[in-house]
Amino acid sequence: MSVDVGDKAPAFTLPTDGGGEISLDDFKGEPVVLYFYPRTTRRAARPRPAPFATRCPISPR
Repeated sequence: MSVDVGDKAPAFTLPTDGGGEISLDDFKGEPVVLYFYPRTTRRAARPRPAPFATRCPISPR
């Protein structure tokens, strides 16, 4: 499946770090930023948050 810029995201549910689940439907009507990065155990290779995270007026949940 591919999604282009401007397309509506397909419905999905993902596991949370705390053992629960979160769904795109939980944010219906709110702006959403999805930030994906590869998982790694190497400290030097850990990704840093994107620059928008410090400039964006949207609060993370």
